Amino acid sequence: MPLKTPLLETRHICRRGRNDEPLLNSVSLTVRAGERWAISGVSGAGKTLLLRSLALLDPIGGDILWNGQTVDARNILEYRSRVIYLAQNAAMIDGNVTDNLKLAFSLNQNQDRKWDERQVNDWFSQFQKDEQFLKRDAHDLSGGERQIVVLIRALAISPQILLLDEATSALDPQSVNIYEQIVGEWLEEDLNNRAIIWVTHSKDQRHRVTDREIQLSAGTIQKEID
Repeated sequence: MPLKTPLLETRHICRRGRNDEPLLNSVSLTVRAGERWAISGVSGAGKTLLLRSLALLDPIGGDILWNGQTVDARNILEYRSRVIYLAQNAAMIDGNVTDNLKLAFSLNQNQDRKWDERQVNDWFSQFQKDEQFLKRDAHDLSGGERQIVVLIRALAISPQILLLDEATSALDPQSVNIYEQIVGEWLEEDLNNRAIIWVTHSKDQRHRVTDREIQLSAGTIQKEID
C-alpha cells in the first residue's frame, strides 16, 4: 500500500547570510501525518533558521511542498495559517489577551475558522487561568504566560503542523507538563492530518514529545534518527 502524500516536504532548502555564507545547506525533509519530529544540534547549528524557513518567514532557496503542492504565491497565506511557528520569545500586540487570541481570526485566510470560546477557556483552565486572565493587558504577561497564549492562539485556528522553537523555555515544570499534554492531545485528535516539529535543548523533553529526530550541524542534516 503506498504511503500517504506527506503533509510537508522540503527539497534542498538553502539560506545564505549577508556575506553569502551558507546558513542552511540543501536541507531535505519529509514530514508525514502523525509524526513528531525533533530537530537537534549545538547552538548555531541552524535549528531556528530551519523552523523559520519551514514557516516561510525568511527568504529561502529550494522548494517546500504542502500536501503534495508546491507552496507559492497562490497558496502561501493558507499555508502560513496551517503551518505555524511558535517562537521562544512570544510576540504580543497591544491590547488584552483576548485581543491577541482573536487577531488570527481577522485575517482573510482564516475567515472560515470559528472562535470556540468554550474550547479556549478549557485550554486556559488546564493552566489554571480563569476568564479574568483573558482581560489582562498582554504586555503585562510573563514570558511563560505569553508562551501559553500563543500556543492557544495557534490551536484555536486549527493548524496542521506546529513548529515549536523552545516553546516551553519560560514555563515552570508543571506548566511544561500541561503544555506537552495539550499538544499531544491536539495531535492525537487527528493523526491523519497533523504533525509537530520541535526544537528543544532538553533531552528529556525531546524523548517525551518526539519519536523521530534530525541532527543539524552548520545548517546541514548530519543524521536522521527513527
